[in-house]
Amino acid sequence: MAVIPAESSSSLVTNRLLKIAGTTIFYPLSRLFNLILSTGKYPAAWKTADVVPVPKKGGSTFRPISLLPPLSKLFEKVLSDHINSFLDRNKLLSDTQYGFRRRRSTEMQLLQMSHQWSQALLERQEVDAIFLDCTKAFDRLPHSVIVESLAKHGVNGPLRFLLSDYLQERRQRVVIDGFFSEEIAVTSGVPQGSILGPLFFTIAVNHLSSKVKSPVFQYADDIVLYRIIRKNDNCAALQQDVNGITEWCIETGLEVNPSKLQHLRISNKRTSNAKVDGGNYNLSSVIIPSVTEAECLGATFSSKLDWTAQVDKVTAKCRRRLCAIKGFFPRRFGSVKQLLFNSLVRSVMDHASSCWHSTSKTLQRQLETIQKKFLQSIRLGSLLNDGHDRDFKQYRSHLSEVDWEPVWELRCKGILLNAFKIWAGVFTGGDSILKKE
Repeated sequence: MAVIPAESSSSLVTNRLLKIAGTTIFYPLSRLFNLILSTGKYPAAWKTADVVPVPKKGGSTFRPISLLPPLSKLFEKVLSDHINSFLDRNKLLSDTQYGFRRRRSTEMQLLQMSHQWSQALLERQEVDAIFLDCTKAFDRLPHSVIVESLAKHGVNGPLRFLLSDYLQERRQRVVIDGFFSEEIAVTSGVPQGSILGPLFFTIAVNHLSSKVKSPVFQYADDIVLYRIIRKNDNCAALQQDVNGITEWCIETGLEVNPSKLQHLRISNKRTSNAKVDGGNYNLSSVIIPSVTEAECLGATFSSKLDWTAQVDKVTAKCRRRLCAIKGFFPRRFGSVKQLLFNSLVRSVMDHASSCWHSTSKTLQRQLETIQKKFLQSIRLGSLLNDGHDRDFKQYRSHLSEVDWEPVWELRCKGILLNAFKIWAGVFTGGDSILKKE
């Protein structure tokens, strides 16, 4: 390990320099980018990344975020926009993929999942859902698979040669607190933190839907496979599709994480006659455990689809953050605490709230109490006692003082906004939620 100066970089051209230069460098940059495209050779100096390890959820593992030269990321942005426009114009990407796609989001996928599964419950049907995740997918994806997938999607000629060269002879070093490791060669995967990396991954895993017959949702390497269950044959068909996932993993060079395999039976029935052979679904002889709750993209789905577990987790997380805000800042810092509440607490309450909006009044009040207790901490503690404001009249009057709205009304507005975006085509992938007349 060696010490690296705080302002040093693998690139002499910094973001600050690009901002200062402004439009004066448009012409030289266009000449440079066109020269790179014509030669099909990616600059060697742009292939070295400084990797910063960012802790994942739980803190036991890290996500390697690559810090790339500013000019490289600028050129990647140009290439990414061009390729994405080509893919969208020719409708080459599967509708099952919601990750790293224009006009799509985690909330749109969760809306589709909750909508389709709740429709099945309304029709007194059952749903079997398989949740799975690939192990270190972004690091293990073979470069040969990426290049081959680009060709299959119509990315050919000089551009494909350039993108192939982009992946070759890449190097990286780890940077921690001003220290960096020796450089090592990168022989697989895509740079996390790059512009082209997510696009490469999306193209490489795009053919998953052709391997299964059951409906599937993809968000990058997170996969949800489900099927309406009416009889044992439906369970057998879902098991066949799980086997198709195994074949897909072999073709793409990926591996499913056994610790994240889950099977969720969504049903309002007390007992079910439809069962899979052997009692459990399996992936490559690994038993997929059955659970009563499964988390996907920050939302917790229960076997009854009642969202009690989701609201409990959200309120618990919000209370911890609210306690931290109240502990670090005294009451007189009201404006600062409001800013922190919006960024740290309300953002948690609002995440994908459209998909779990249909909760009971008890759960709605549970969420509303979070905001109510925050108002106590900034100025209104003596007036907002739970025992004397059970109808929330004082709470509403004091919300108007700080020009806020109840959580319930904010969520209703969010639902209407999402509905309009789906109807207007701003969001795609939600056609089954709203039916245009």
